[in-house]
Parts: sequence; structure tokens; C-alpha cells
Amino acid sequence: MSSDEPTSRVNDTIGRRLEKYARFQKLTIYLGGGLGGLVLFGDLAKDVFLLVPDWLRAAFIAAALVTGGCIGYAYSGFQWAETLLQRELDDNHLWVRSSKISEVAGHEWPTVAYVEYNLAPALIGLTALLLLIAAVWSVVAPY
Repeated sequence: MSSDEPTSRVNDTIGRRLEKYARFQKLTIYLGGGLGGLVLFGDLAKDVFLLVPDWLRAAFIAAALVTGGCIGYAYSGFQWAETLLQRELDDNHLWVRSSKISEVAGHEWPTVAYVEYNLAPALIGLTALLLLIAAVWSVVAPY
């Protein structure tokens, strides 16, 4: 079982939880880089979008925007959860990094950010698929 599964997160220490938040922030940045590369490739292939229906171009742009929103929400969710937990650790000297996370009231796993993080790769795939469809359409449709 992965240490990111819900059942294993209950036993996290504060230090382990802070490490997980930092790791998910880094992984989310990688997803953003992948989306950025895909959008850049779409910009380089902008002439392709002149040969396809408007709805396909709009779908690509919408998918890229929704994906960017998911990535941004995931990053900010993990960043904010880390900030709140670090503040609690700094301000309240009852806890140390080795304390169990369950002892700190109000510090649940950022579930929505985690869902957005898991949704982002599928949305990147959808965005890439739309770009591929546009490229194939531009070659096949004129004939």
C-alpha cells in the first residue's frame, strides 16, 4: 500500500505530512510543465487549427484552461495545507515533527487538491488527444 493511500495517512507524523505536501507540490509543478509544453506545441502548430472546425479549436483551448485550473488548484491546495501545518508547528510548541498528525485538530488531508492532482494527468492526455485529432484532421479533411 502506498503511503499516500487514505488509510495510511491517518498514521502520518507532522514531519511526514509536511514532506508529502512538499512532494505533491513538486509533482504538480511537473504536471504544469507538461501542460506548458503541450500548449507551446499547440501554439507552434497553430496553422493546423486554421484547417479544423472551430469547435475543435475551442475544445483544445477549453481543455488546456481546465487542466491549468486543476493543476493550479492542486498546487495551491497542497501549498496552503503545508503553510497551515507549518504555522501550527511554529506557533504551538506542544507538537514536534514526530507528533502524530491526528493530534493536530483541523489538519485533514486536502482531499479536493488531491482529486485535482489525480485528474490533471487525464486532462493533459485529453488535451494532447485533441491536438492530435486536430493534426490528423488537418491532413485528412482537405482531401
